[in-house]
Amino acid sequence: MEILISLFLLSGLLKSFGSYFGFVFPVDLTLLFAGLMVVALIKDLFQNKITLRSYRVLHLLLLITFFCFAAFSTLYSTSSLFKYQKLLQLSLVVLIACIIGLSSNLNVKRFLISFGFISILLNIIYSIVVFKFGTSTVDLTYKSFIGQYLSLAFNTGITGLIFLFDKSYFNKKTRIYVFSICFLLLLLSGARGPLLILIASIVLFRGFPFISQKISKARNSMFIGVSVLSAIAVAFPFAYAKSELLQKSIWRLSLLVTDITGSSSTSGSVNTRLDSISFAFNTIFSSGRQFLLGNGIGSFGPLYTGADVKEHPHNIFVEIWFDLGFLGLALFIIAVAFPIIAKNKKEMFSAISGVVILYLALNYSKSTSYSEIRIGMAFITLLIITQQKQLKQFVHLPNKEQTNSQK
Repeated sequence: MEILISLFLLSGLLKSFGSYFGFVFPVDLTLLFAGLMVVALIKDLFQNKITLRSYRVLHLLLLITFFCFAAFSTLYSTSSLFKYQKLLQLSLVVLIACIIGLSSNLNVKRFLISFGFISILLNIIYSIVVFKFGTSTVDLTYKSFIGQYLSLAFNTGITGLIFLFDKSYFNKKTRIYVFSICFLLLLLSGARGPLLILIASIVLFRGFPFISQKISKARNSMFIGVSVLSAIAVAFPFAYAKSELLQKSIWRLSLLVTDITGSSSTSGSVNTRLDSISFAFNTIFSSGRQFLLGNGIGSFGPLYTGADVKEHPHNIFVEIWFDLGFLGLALFIIAVAFPIIAKNKKEMFSAISGVVILYLALNYSKSTSYSEIRIGMAFITLLIITQQKQLKQFVHLPNKEQTNSQK
């Protein structure tokens, strides 16, 4: 089941890689892995007794309610066809939450290893291909392939954070090695957003004193780090001269300042995002109905561009408010925030660390669509099943033993 979940979450990248390398899949990989997961879950339900705790049930019920509200919004959506495609994508987000939430014997460590291994492997393959062939191309298949750098970087960032902070399943050396590899791959990818958010998540979650304290105590880690940095410093001049991939990475990172100041031609992407968010808010507050119920799922494209196409304001919360109104946004926030609020503060440092949730929240606040957050929802649901504290303890309701003892 764990490998199936990883393959399902990464199926979009697998399809892109398969297309580039000439593999023709007879069926859609995403739907194939989804079907296999459902079969595996049904088998699990028959073979094992599942004890559903209240916080699992409430999380899944809220997500299903959110999906039903999105389905209802198709009745008044301004989209004619794309709304059904977006609803299907959203159903896969709910599906992965149900698969993970209802599985009785899910091995979290096996999932984390399989997800991390596949993510790193795909990123290494991507780096090798781009290192060899460069990024300048007119070939549409290759152009689609190299366009996956953001998704690859996003997944690599999650993997790096899990191994850096998770002390439950992995020893210190393994965590440092894997994080170093992930960080190097992020640098090479040229994906500025995931890289900056990775750094910001670490700083915000732990702070500089924590990092300094850990570094000062880990002498072996410092030796490894110095060795790696020295090797990079020696190889950098040669690699930069020969690798278009590395040149592109440094160029994209150098645009951080020029994008903000507007002195770069690429600053148009920033202006476009600000314009789309401004349009979304103006539409949201244009009437009471749009404020409460939204414009219907998939409506941003038709209203913003005039065409029934995929388009979003690069922030899932604004997008949900635009599509499903304040009611839909409230449902979504409660469903997503519930496991984080219900989690004991000490347990935030378990397998699915709070830093990963912070990383997801920051990434989803700048890009992607709420119908495409399968990976984020998977890790949020894992946060629920790895916690030990029950809901009745969280809200301080006395259990039967406490009641009897008081009597």
